[in-house]
Formats: sequence, structure tokens, C-alpha cells
Amino acid sequence: ELLAIYNASQTKPRVTFYEKWEQVQEIYFDILREKQGVVGWSDYEYSRKVMGAYYEEFARERAKRNILYRAIARDTVAARERVRFSRRHLREVKLTTSGDLTTELYLYGNKIVHLSFRSNPIFAVMIEDTSIAATMRLIWQDAWDKLPEIVLSTEATENLD
Repeated sequence: ELLAIYNASQTKPRVTFYEKWEQVQEIYFDILREKQGVVGWSDYEYSRKVMGAYYEEFARERAKRNILYRAIARDTVAARERVRFSRRHLREVKLTTSGDLTTELYLYGNKIVHLSFRSNPIFAVMIEDTSIAATMRLIWQDAWDKLPEIVLSTEATENLD
């Protein structure tokens, strides 16, 4: 009976699991292929460590393809550095001190991606579903709207373009 209930839906979300950097990197390629804006929660301290040189390469390529990334990030030295380079990398960042972000989350198109850069090996789970993505985007937008804008001094941004 439970199996019948489970199989009754014709519109099940698609769930894909990625493990290790080689597979997780496919998500970043997908973002570039989709060419849609991305919103999410990020912890730049961990993503930079795991992604290595691809960290900057991806930001440059995303900006080159005119794909805006709006991030709610844990307030760290690395996050404040990302804020300094926001214009160059077509990124908007707001910082939060409300807690430790132990996973990253990206929303683009009908996709929701949870990434765990802290696990060993790293992994990600992608859910593809229009309704779930829309709900998550509403939750993200509500959090974004409640965070203050970051204002940098002229010295911090004058040589970035």
C-alpha cells in the first residue's frame, strides 16, 4: 500500500547525488550551462579551500557569461574579501552572523543544490523540482530582505574594475 502511494505521483522531484570534487564540479558546469541567476547561502572559507584554483576561475567565467550570483554568506574574512570583488565577479553578497553555515545551498532554475564542503569526501545533493525551488527561493528572498546592505569604503573598491 505504501509503495502504491509512493508511485502515485507522476511528478516526482529528480534527486541526484554527487560525491568527491570531480563529481561536485559538474554542478558548477551546470550553472554555467543553465545561464540563469543563482541565489544561495555560502561559506567562503570552506568553498575556497575545497575548490582551489577553480574558485576564482568559476567566478570569472560566471561573470563573463553574465550570470549574477546573490549570496547570503557567513561573516568571515573570506566573505568580506568576496564583497570587495563583487562588481568584478557579478556578485551581490549580504553577510550573516546568525550561525555557522555547515552546508552551502544554491538555487537556480528549478534546481536546489546542497553542498557539504566539510564532509570527507565532499558531497552534494541536487533536487530538481519547480515547486520546491520556488518555495526555497521565497525563503531565501525573505532572509535576504532582512539583512543589511554592505557598504565598503572608497579605498576598498577603487581599483577593482
